[in-house]
Amino acid sequence: MTFEALTDQSHTRGRDRIRIGVGSFFGMMVSIYPILVTPFPVLLQPISATFGWGRSTMSLAILLATCTEAVLYPFVGRALDRWGARTILLSGFLMFGFAICGLSLISKSKPELYALYIVAGAVSTLPTGVAFGRAISRVFDSRRGLAFGLCLGVSQNIAAAIIPTYTHWLIEWLGWRGAYVGLGLAPIAIGFPSVFFLVREPESKNSGSGSALFGRTLTEAIRTSEFPIVLAGIFILNTVVGGLFGHFVAIASDVHISAGTAAAMVGSAALATMAGQFLVGVALDMVKSPVLALPTFIVVLLGAVLIQNADSPASLFGGVMLVGFGAGSEYGLLPYFLTRLFGLRSFGQIYGVVYSVSAVSYGLGPYVMGWTFDHLRSYFAAYIVFELSLLVGLGLLATLRTYVYSPDGKEIRNPG
Repeated sequence: MTFEALTDQSHTRGRDRIRIGVGSFFGMMVSIYPILVTPFPVLLQPISATFGWGRSTMSLAILLATCTEAVLYPFVGRALDRWGARTILLSGFLMFGFAICGLSLISKSKPELYALYIVAGAVSTLPTGVAFGRAISRVFDSRRGLAFGLCLGVSQNIAAAIIPTYTHWLIEWLGWRGAYVGLGLAPIAIGFPSVFFLVREPESKNSGSGSALFGRTLTEAIRTSEFPIVLAGIFILNTVVGGLFGHFVAIASDVHISAGTAAAMVGSAALATMAGQFLVGVALDMVKSPVLALPTFIVVLLGAVLIQNADSPASLFGGVMLVGFGAGSEYGLLPYFLTRLFGLRSFGQIYGVVYSVSAVSYGLGPYVMGWTFDHLRSYFAAYIVFELSLLVGLGLLATLRTYVYSPDGKEIRNPG
């Protein structure tokens, strides 16, 4: 290949990285986490108060949504590997936006509530980090960790830092029904054009040095010893983070902190998450082993203990900031770990399966918290379960010592 051809290829890949990176950044700002999950603690009490529901009713709705996601993510991953990210994302942002607007129709009927959340959960599987992660992994090699951290993580938490206060403002101005409409318009107005104009995957199946041709199929990945450890780790982490964030406004109200102040604390925690994701993204390209996951669990554990024992706004704020900082791992660590442990051959399918576990756990956490409070009039038992689970997760992740693949797809050891 001539020097001119190599130069032209380099320039093309550079443009691909910029376009896909920027498109992913803005698209993830209006994906499931900022638009469906982050506003939940702010909407929990006003909706429950409107219909006289306990805290577990709304929590069950979000759990049903995430269980629906869990069923569909593996199919979405297969579709991504077959048709690419662009088609899935474009249709996904339109359907997701309309589904969130549809939540404004919630009535006293619990089956209707659950049905609307199931629909929202189903379509939310399309415009997610699974699709954007696939696009990013095909054009980034040496800076893949930083790209995942910035484009999949930091972007979401810029939005998540704003949206709780924005949602509280919408509720004050338009009521909670108007808040859902205001939230639902964002994926349509921001996510769809971001993908339409910017996200086009390269035609070649190769990412960098042919890395997309390397790696395990989904069946082969499932048979490795690393796969169940990754599943268990993400399940534990998201159950705890989802539960604490999902009920944080209610937790704050129990110690006489206003909903507005609690919403601002959740927004600040999103900034901590953003900082964690950026630092993790930088560290992933420097640290040569999966040991980087251990500090994440330690920080979340310390945050959970602090929230449990909080007796002042300052201690509660410190706890949620620690949980937020530790939670900054999923959108950086998770996809990066998958590419380094299982390769890129079936990245969409593998990420889809793992993401389904992530979705269920994030919905399970709020339900565990809500059920515990409604039946025991306290969150104490849930805190203990969460903290013991994090210790188990620490032990499991400590067994992951080395990666299987280099960033460019070369196998550096046989999987366990």
